[in-house]
Amino acid sequence: MACSGEALDVISFQRSEGSFAESVHTQSDWEDSFLNWFSSLNIPMAETKLKLGGLAYYHFSTLIKNDPSKKIISGFGSHQNRKIAAIKCAAETIERLEMLKYFSKNMIIPRELQTSNGWAVHSSLKLAQDKALAEATERHLLLKAYFRHGWGGFKLIQKIEAGDVTLYLNLGNYTQSDQVSILVAAQSKKFSGVSFGYGLGQMDQLNSSEFWTSAIFEACDRILMSASVITPAPADNWIRQELHYFLNTPFDFSVFKENSDSNFFEQEKDLSSVELITQDLAKKNNLDFPLYSAFAKSDDLIPLFTKRNLKPVALDYLDPILKGHQIFKIPDRHPIL
Repeated sequence: MACSGEALDVISFQRSEGSFAESVHTQSDWEDSFLNWFSSLNIPMAETKLKLGGLAYYHFSTLIKNDPSKKIISGFGSHQNRKIAAIKCAAETIERLEMLKYFSKNMIIPRELQTSNGWAVHSSLKLAQDKALAEATERHLLLKAYFRHGWGGFKLIQKIEAGDVTLYLNLGNYTQSDQVSILVAAQSKKFSGVSFGYGLGQMDQLNSSEFWTSAIFEACDRILMSASVITPAPADNWIRQELHYFLNTPFDFSVFKENSDSNFFEQEKDLSSVELITQDLAKKNNLDFPLYSAFAKSDDLIPLFTKRNLKPVALDYLDPILKGHQIFKIPDRHPIL
């Protein structure tokens, strides 16, 4: 999920099982170097095993206070492979730290729109840029589908019962370069509401498990790791507030419907104006392995925001972007977080 850069409330989990280098014997030198460096930063990383029906997977989390801003930063990573889950968590943590540092010095977008959406940290410049662009495109396509069509902008592909959780696998109606946005909704008897997960995948991979896995884990993590009630988020963190609202507010799952209309999918316009702002983190931190961050910024991409937090400067910034996509009214709240 994206991060707003404000204080987060997260749950502390059990300690990590042990050395990552010993857990999987076929990983690259880069992965071990990256995790060893991350460990040297003394950022606590917690681990738990989760079970979704018959599927077991690993979940890692971090929680740190970022001086001098004193903002709490968290990172998360889930995967069936333990080391990959840890790498995802560590990379997301570094991504969010770099995001805060960058925005503290570069006010290129209004403060209310400064989130970790469109940021990525990876082992090569190309991978960081590709991942950053993919996330920004993913949220853009999801937001446009909902802003223009409400729940009618999503198509139910499959409903799955997985233990105590019911999953609704949906696609958004806008596509870009044969990619389509993914919205997974998770329902549990533990909560009256819904938890969401998001993704972007190639249309021709629709029937593969890899197409859905990341969004499924994101939707299920909060349900599987939470008590029956989640502590309300801080007042200055709108993303956490919305996650709490949707999970604890009765939700009508009948909004997810199949759609056989051959014209359901619509090709999104060209998004070639995206600017990829990159940093060589290896050089910046004097590392002996490659590490890059990237931020995808564009006047064509709809950024994450909540209507109630928008001040005049942010409204002026958003107005031409929304109108360029024929969006003239935005809802008071939306499910894309």
